[in-house]
Amino acid sequence: MQWFKAFVLGCAILILAACNPKQSLMYNSITQISKDKEFAVFIFVSGDCPLCKNYRPFIASLPASLPKNWQVVTIRMDELGDDTLANRPFAALEVFDREKQLSTMFKATVTPQVFVLNKHSKILYSGAIDNYATAPGQHRTVVTQNYLLDAINAIKQGKKVSVAKTEPIGCYIEE
Repeated sequence: MQWFKAFVLGCAILILAACNPKQSLMYNSITQISKDKEFAVFIFVSGDCPLCKNYRPFIASLPASLPKNWQVVTIRMDELGDDTLANRPFAALEVFDREKQLSTMFKATVTPQVFVLNKHSKILYSGAIDNYATAPGQHRTVVTQNYLLDAINAIKQGKKVSVAKTEPIGCYIEE
């Protein structure tokens, strides 16, 4: 529990250091990750990434589908601009990574990319949300593997995640 608190505090410090005063509202959001959270889902997103736009409804609905001991955090790799759909939050708890400190720490390379951690900051799953994207700009008509939901369900049942890592496909995070 202590390690998870230290991790969250470290994330908050990194995020606050990377933002300007206008974006300091994220401090209030990040502090909502309370000591009773056992698991956290971190999703790297970008409002202008077509694949992220496709997943927006799923990402927005994910927190409501999880038990109270879970936290979902979207980490935006872009800036909020005007009030267009692309600039609206993906989830209730959203932080910005302007200086790419969090993407570097997680070794995130594309958006969307997901990391599921336990309270000890152990990565239980990392990679794609599902197998919708087959290559940059190419996708399936029917999703056949729901990697993130399968990982979440395994964790909720106290089982080991059978596919703990997948190769995410999406919009590259520029250095």
